[in-house]
Amino acid sequence: MPDIDDVVVFHAEAELAFVIGSEVQDVSAGDAMGKVFGFVPFFDISARGLHRRGQFIPKGQRGFALCGPWITTADEIHDPHELRVRSWLNGVIAQDFSTNTMANRIPEQIEWLSRFTTLHAGDLVTTGTNHEGLKPINVGDSLEIEIEGLGRARFGVDGSSPHKTAAFVPGQTSVKPLEKGMLISRVD
Repeated sequence: MPDIDDVVVFHAEAELAFVIGSEVQDVSAGDAMGKVFGFVPFFDISARGLHRRGQFIPKGQRGFALCGPWITTADEIHDPHELRVRSWLNGVIAQDFSTNTMANRIPEQIEWLSRFTTLHAGDLVTTGTNHEGLKPINVGDSLEIEIEGLGRARFGVDGSSPHKTAAFVPGQTSVKPLEKGMLISRVD
């Protein structure tokens, strides 16, 4: 985790990711799943509190894309939209949700992306997360992710960032210091 002054909190968002198996350009949603090689558990690390909004700095730092433990081929997963996703922070459950809550299903994601860019074999695409249960992560923490049928992986958090905690509520653009006992929850 880098030391970035404006960052007030880091989060590890548990997500299902899919791996493209062959070149994709302008594919229909009906044909899109045939372009998926496999699936992998993925942590999307987010740095929150930056005033200049864009996704490169908050999500594009070295070490922010944690995935594994391996790629599970598409033929081994009956329905990627019905998988349980769980994460742990220092051994305590953080997130626990189903991929059936995805705002946009994988075929529609591929159809939309392939309109604007060519996807290549080996490209990794993340599908988003359910923000409920997110907790601040800091240097020295241990993260675990498990997705039903895909395996479980553990990662250690290191870096130069000082300890940072702040409350973050999805849908709000500001964050505030985390008070003892304060719950971080989803706002609909």
